[in-house]
Amino acid sequence: SIEVTARFRRPDAPRPPDLAPPDAAPVANERVVRPRPTVGYLTVGATAKMQVYVDGRARGETPVVKLPLPPGSHQVVLVDPRTRRRHPHTVTIRAGRTETIRQKL
Repeated sequence: SIEVTARFRRPDAPRPPDLAPPDAAPVANERVVRPRPTVGYLTVGATAKMQVYVDGRARGETPVVKLPLPPGSHQVVLVDPRTRRRHPHTVTIRAGRTETIRQKL
């Protein structure tokens, strides 16, 4: 004679450690939702050292790499420290993207 014993677990009973929680199993059509980027980036390079100003604020010397900025239009001025000559640029920053300015002297 064969005896079969079935054990049923109450829904509020703790799970045994060898069973994964139901939300741990992958779902075929599940999409990972990533938050949208809220900033974009500006990279500035030049053939010689130049001072970089963004919207009137000093941001250092070239090269400037991936400077985070809010999306929208920005005024960028590169100033040659030897001659004080100004090189103005207007850039449009898009969230999650990098805009690049390369200044040749």
